[in-house]
Amino acid sequence: MPTRSNTATRLATVALLTVVVAGGCAAPVNNPLEDVNLRMEQLQALQPAQVNDLTTQCMIAQGYNEYVMRPPQVWEQPPLLGVDGEPLEFGTLEFAETHGFGIVSNMLYIYENDVPPELREVVEPGPEDEDPELLFALWSEVQVDGLTYAGGCYGWANQTWEQRNPEWAAIEPFGEELSRYLDEADIDPRVVAIEDAFVTCMRGQGFSEIERKSDLQASVTAMVEAAVEQGTTQEQQIASLERIREYEIELAIATWRCTQEVYTAQNIRMYEQVRAQYEAQFVADHPELLEPFE
Repeated sequence: MPTRSNTATRLATVALLTVVVAGGCAAPVNNPLEDVNLRMEQLQALQPAQVNDLTTQCMIAQGYNEYVMRPPQVWEQPPLLGVDGEPLEFGTLEFAETHGFGIVSNMLYIYENDVPPELREVVEPGPEDEDPELLFALWSEVQVDGLTYAGGCYGWANQTWEQRNPEWAAIEPFGEELSRYLDEADIDPRVVAIEDAFVTCMRGQGFSEIERKSDLQASVTAMVEAAVEQGTTQEQQIASLERIREYEIELAIATWRCTQEVYTAQNIRMYEQVRAQYEAQFVADHPELLEPFE
């Protein structure tokens, strides 16, 4: 089944830029990144439905008059609850004391509610039947206006949509270069000093295995993945996950404490100022990357 070229990279760029211009990483006043982010979000919202509509039009033109390209199915997990049955806000002490980072609790929800695996992630749209000729026209090869398109009607629809929305092709190089600048910001001595203070605090809480803030959730995720892979039965997997959750909760509580101690208003302002400087430099150095979004 063909996939949209570089779509994942481009959508990841949208998520990255959303973090940059949102609270916590404040962008400079009148920063053009805000306008780019808005346009990227619009493209991200419009692309799936418009590509599906184009695919349907193409399939009808191929003689499949009743074919309708279905939208992807998306399963959204409900919020994690507190002891009072009310949703908890991630990042609060109560959330940490109840669910840690929420990694194991989310996995256990899937087990306890028997969520079908195919609904745990986005399911690519596809036809209801197994007609080989229909599948070939949809995914493999099709002729439109005398031209042959690899990827079938779905491939043609993506190409057509990208031609009508040239900014889409500009997202990937934009995101790659912006990431390079933000990586530089993360190793700026002023940011590293804050990170080092956080790691020192975590070690003081008994978590000597933490070498950087990004290790926190990654370490728990790796333990969860190993438990799922090694458990031969669901009961064994659940038992392992319950043990991991005890560690996760302790780690999350320590994280909350160190966040309160290290990420003071002054340090947050410093972090925002550093990021803003690198973002402003990116804007100054690469007007050509912003031009497609103007």
